[in-house]
Amino acid sequence: MKKFITILCLHVLSLSAYAEMPAKPFRFPNGITQSDYEVGKIYLKINDTYRSSCEDFAINVTSVNQALAKLGAATVQKTFPHHQPPTSAKNEHGFPLTDLSLIYTLKFSSSMAIDKAINLLLNCKEVVYAEPSYLYKPFYTPNDTLATGQYQYHHINIRTFEGWDITQGDTNIVIGITDTGIDTLHPELINQVKYNYADPINGVDDDADGYIDNYNGWNVAFNDNNVQGVVPLHGNFVAGISSAQTDNVQGIAGVGFKTKFLPVRCAPNSNIIVNGDLAIVYAADHGCAVINCSWGGFGSSQFSQDVVNYATFNKNSLVVGAAGNSNNDAPFYPASYQYVLSVGGSDSLDQKWISSPASGSSYGSYLDVVAPGNRIYSIFPTGSATPYWYSGGTSEAAPQVSAIAALVKSQFPSLTALQIGERIRATCDDIDAIPFNAPYLKKLGKGRVNLFRALTESAISVRAFDIKITDNNDGAFVANDTLNISGIFTNFLDPVSTLSVTLTCSSPDITLLNPTLNFTSLATLQSDSNRVNPFLAIINPAIPQNTKVVFTLNYTATGGYSDFQSFEVTVNVDYLNVLVNDIGVTITSKGCLGYNDGGLTQGIGFTQNEGPSLIYAGSLMLGLNDSTVSDATSGTPAGTLNNHFVPLELVKEIDPALVSEYDLITRFNDSGNTLPIGVSVTHKTFAWSTPADRKYVITEYTVTNNTANVLNAFYTSIYADWDITAATYGTNRALFDAALKMGYAFEVLSNSNYAGIKQLTPGGTTYYAINNDGTDGSINIYDGFTKSEKYQCMSGAGRVAAGTSGNGTDVSMILSAGPFSINAGDSIKVAFALVGGDNLTDITSAAQAAQIKYTSVGITDINSLEDFSVYPNPSSTYFIVQWKATDQTSALVELFNAKGQKVFEKTCFASKGNSAQVSIVTSNFSKGIYTLKVTDNGKIRVKKVAVY
Repeated sequence: MKKFITILCLHVLSLSAYAEMPAKPFRFPNGITQSDYEVGKIYLKINDTYRSSCEDFAINVTSVNQALAKLGAATVQKTFPHHQPPTSAKNEHGFPLTDLSLIYTLKFSSSMAIDKAINLLLNCKEVVYAEPSYLYKPFYTPNDTLATGQYQYHHINIRTFEGWDITQGDTNIVIGITDTGIDTLHPELINQVKYNYADPINGVDDDADGYIDNYNGWNVAFNDNNVQGVVPLHGNFVAGISSAQTDNVQGIAGVGFKTKFLPVRCAPNSNIIVNGDLAIVYAADHGCAVINCSWGGFGSSQFSQDVVNYATFNKNSLVVGAAGNSNNDAPFYPASYQYVLSVGGSDSLDQKWISSPASGSSYGSYLDVVAPGNRIYSIFPTGSATPYWYSGGTSEAAPQVSAIAALVKSQFPSLTALQIGERIRATCDDIDAIPFNAPYLKKLGKGRVNLFRALTESAISVRAFDIKITDNNDGAFVANDTLNISGIFTNFLDPVSTLSVTLTCSSPDITLLNPTLNFTSLATLQSDSNRVNPFLAIINPAIPQNTKVVFTLNYTATGGYSDFQSFEVTVNVDYLNVLVNDIGVTITSKGCLGYNDGGLTQGIGFTQNEGPSLIYAGSLMLGLNDSTVSDATSGTPAGTLNNHFVPLELVKEIDPALVSEYDLITRFNDSGNTLPIGVSVTHKTFAWSTPADRKYVITEYTVTNNTANVLNAFYTSIYADWDITAATYGTNRALFDAALKMGYAFEVLSNSNYAGIKQLTPGGTTYYAINNDGTDGSINIYDGFTKSEKYQCMSGAGRVAAGTSGNGTDVSMILSAGPFSINAGDSIKVAFALVGGDNLTDITSAAQAAQIKYTSVGITDINSLEDFSVYPNPSSTYFIVQWKATDQTSALVELFNAKGQKVFEKTCFASKGNSAQVSIVTSNFSKGIYTLKVTDNGKIRVKKVAVY
């Protein structure tokens, strides 16, 4: 099965490497609201190294218990207390097995925001992950009209009746219907349930599986045996499609014929899915060969992927997921997880199902197959005014595919779960040629499922897993980057010979090199890879910003085999990662620092020595008065994110660098603000790798007044919400060094990982340290961060410390330069150093080194170099330096070596508007790169020169 590929910071990560990576700060994906998860509930997984400290109702680890105490935890208990770790790392086919035995369910009572609570837990090195308990919704779209025509047309489309001539299934093969519950006495279902005769209803756990009286299934919403849903409409409907009794001289026929089903209710007294992941595990543990999930949402988590992996490889259960009814290509979960068979919806004409502009089958690169999803006829609960009804959605498509999977299992009992899914996918009917489907070419999976073909035809299916995409650089895929694309290719079905895999791309602005990979042969379940010789893709400069590019792997082989597999990558991103020295930071085209979005996914944050990010949010902040502030961080109401800065020129590297080893420049204005100040900003960034300069990055802002008025009382600031030490926000402290003009933060308990901001340019400085929750007299940004609050922080008396009580708190800071008065058309220049280190001495030294570098080397306006020349360059004997004088004054010419040491200095005089010239003899200089600086009436010109 082709699967959705998760990209973090635009790296494609191997699941196997997950536990080895430092914890990444958590933030909800865009679009997730409080209605999408359970308040006060978190899933966390403990590292196997600490197994001896893990009990059913306790985690005997000091750091974890300290975090739990801060959360006011009411309960912590193992999510799967009856599970033991797998006895081997991989199954017989080489796929990794998943350990669920160290996953805990945490319920806490404090009012703390759940993302902050998760980040507090992620600070503990013993925690592998901590994630929300997402709520999901069944994809039910009722039809308002009771039709009287052909009731179950889907049997014709998917060729059910021909398939039943081959097999009518096996009562020992079970479909797990994880849903809202069923009507347990419905005549179409009562004989189709896989009853647990080993545990009759008598108040005793007769079969010792940890569930009392789970005779006819289980309710994971209430942890009891009541699968009779209060609102059983959706679950009943889904179960009827897959499993309604056939040949009983009444009603409808389920696709699965003799196949049994196991109801697993995962809904409380509503049509909301809770504990859906636990339902999957229950179904897998209780012998379900197929698990149907006609529900989903936008939230994704490693916990849920672990559950899918466990079901797929530990228990050999195929998970089938409805792809969603959003009528777009946004991935839904669990359908979009790797290894899930993702099912979209079609209509009676094999066209993509559409109900309205806002409702219809989802589509895209993560979709595997489609099945009829429009006007599907199934059952209502007993006692309903109408015993049968039509409905539409991918909820109705998925159970058809689940039933097909069960029938394939009965015909080919030795196939693995993934092989069953691939047989269904590989034998689909192609529907791309249908005119209505033209806009969805290769976005409807392999086609519409066909039971008869799945049972009778031989099939080949090669799929790529663990796809990795790198640029061998900063992980931000921008113009002129060359992407290395590789994967592990597995043949799931019949042996294949003379296999060719060719990479194509949807964008004409991507140039492919080495696009074809050839294999002599691949036996069944044999794998190979192109890690050593990857596909190469060059991003051309003309490609639009933040373009979502679809790459397609096209498979061909002897005998006419043809298949494809697509995946998406966003390229020409409007941010770059600075990774030159010990400090890593993301620089964006719109004023953000650390991350390019509100989801902590685009960028690396602020790091030291490639460790976890120490920042939650960072931004340039410009202020004129209480009502006129422009920034790219939190605003009002709480939870909103300002996007006041509009890119004029995307961030790019200046190559060759003119000032440092890695020069960046971007330009933007504040026209995205409803009340803009009316300024434009040229933002430059500089980084060096020399020993004294490894712990800072300089960021400089030239702010131009584009209005016809004087801007008085104007401030230029950097705002940083620090989450020091792998995003532990609750034990941070922020202080101020007035002599250095540096605000900094650190983690109180470990007294390590210091990060700070230092003002480099002269002028006034204001510092405000924030207790984010508003304690100790601070402003409160949890309830929203108003423009008035921001400007008062910039211009007021200041606040030199935050988090000074107890062991600290969640802190932010604003370091402001000003006030300035900027005439119409004029500019100001403000520079800051972003510093980091293991202790206060480290960042103090870094701040001092940054000041020396900025003062001695200087920063030039890159656009002013047309009147400044050096020749010959490079040279082994001398340089001639020539520039146009700006006034009747003397000019200072200086030359610095790579260590920042001055090796030449001369003062000369020239008349305004005339050329000035200085010769520098270099025959006694060491070979290398030097920095030439000319200071003329306050104007600084800088150029790199080379001596050979």
